[in-house]
Amino acid sequence: MDYIGIGGIIATIVGVIISSIVSWKIAKNSVKKKKLTYKLEIIPILTMESKTEDLKVNYKNKTLSNPCLIMLDIRNAGNVSVKEPPIYIICQKSVLIPAYIEDIPLGYKEKWELNHVNDNESFIKLEFINPKQVLKVRFYADLNDEVPQVICPLPDLEFVQLKDELAYKIADILLEEHAGGISLFYFPNFISRILRHN
Repeated sequence: MDYIGIGGIIATIVGVIISSIVSWKIAKNSVKKKKLTYKLEIIPILTMESKTEDLKVNYKNKTLSNPCLIMLDIRNAGNVSVKEPPIYIICQKSVLIPAYIEDIPLGYKEKWELNHVNDNESFIKLEFINPKQVLKVRFYADLNDEVPQVICPLPDLEFVQLKDELAYKIADILLEEHAGGISLFYFPNFISRILRHN
């Protein structure tokens, strides 16, 4: 059996595969991608067990019938900075109360702002958001059988909601450690991190 010949064939195949992967990564990283993803989580402030006549939540002298905390996380999942994305959170029939931005990076206090538009709408003003950065915005609301809408009407921007928790964790890990691409040797550690998250 010609082991040298077989070894040469295998080496050639491996070389072609590695060359293809490198070419794909270079091509991928050379394409500018503007993409923001967001996760929306709604947490009731009062449960059915805690609702009593003595425990109420008021806003502007009105009692909220279904007070909730809304947690909105927005992240730059692309590979370029997104400048001045107009992000709105809107309720059609529920009262929306802007609360605060959590964990604002140092020096970003005037660059990331949460603004009140009216009782049903808020506007998130961003000077920019860089790749891998995460914006954590918190609201209170009196939700009446609706889920708030989150929109960003910026041209050439992909704005996607992540609904699946596992997908969100995978995206979080990828953005955290390998924004420029993933090595084949990284996958075992990648899988172990997902399992630890679960």
